[in-house]
Amino acid sequence: MEHRVVCIERSAGGTRHITGVSTGADPSKATTHWTVGEVRTAIKNGDRFYTVSASKGTKAYIEPWDIPTLRTKPDHLKDDNLDNLRACAFPK
Repeated sequence: MEHRVVCIERSAGGTRHITGVSTGADPSKATTHWTVGEVRTAIKNGDRFYTVSASKGTKAYIEPWDIPTLRTKPDHLKDDNLDNLRACAFPK
């Protein structure tokens, strides 16, 4: 199954690693929250997570990365990078 990542969640402090993402069909509305661990397990089980470039409309797939965290597979675009997605807004 494929999941479009529409926002990210970061750790507090200096490192600011991605700790979670949310997915959904509409980039302005997240419907499902995932921890990094859940995403890594889902990828290992065959699911794919991606972002969409606003300028080109192309997909950039996400892969597990050190620490553990996540990253988009390197390409020449910047607007499809996880670091450039909006922060997830969770109800308090």
